[in-house]
Amino acid sequence: MTRALLFVLLSALVLFSCEQENDNEPKRSPSITYRTDSGYTYTDDTVGLGDTVRIGVTMQKGSDDIAAFMVRVAYDGQSVYEQRDSIVVGAETFSFEKLIVTRNQPGSEKWMFGVEEIDGDAYFRPITLTVQ
Repeated sequence: MTRALLFVLLSALVLFSCEQENDNEPKRSPSITYRTDSGYTYTDDTVGLGDTVRIGVTMQKGSDDIAAFMVRVAYDGQSVYEQRDSIVVGAETFSFEKLIVTRNQPGSEKWMFGVEEIDGDAYFRPITLTVQ
């Protein structure tokens, strides 16, 4: 009798404590948008040597929580350099601003702003600055 009661209680505990996963709901990717206000660069652009560019980015989480916010840059199509900026990523939405001073040599600078979700998926949105 005690074993049967214990079995029923444990079964009920397992049954009611498990959260059912809804596999029918499609996964939403995070959104990454650039500020388009006056004074912000929000698309690929040609700029001068040593020019200062201001970029504003707003991120909104998708289905998964965000684990990290990342800024990457690649100069002249070379290897990517990554900076992990310290931003509270527990929020549903957050904004970030970066002032970029371009190099004093002609070439390209590809700046990528993105997030990494807790499951390891990463999403980026690039802007390429052609420096002349």
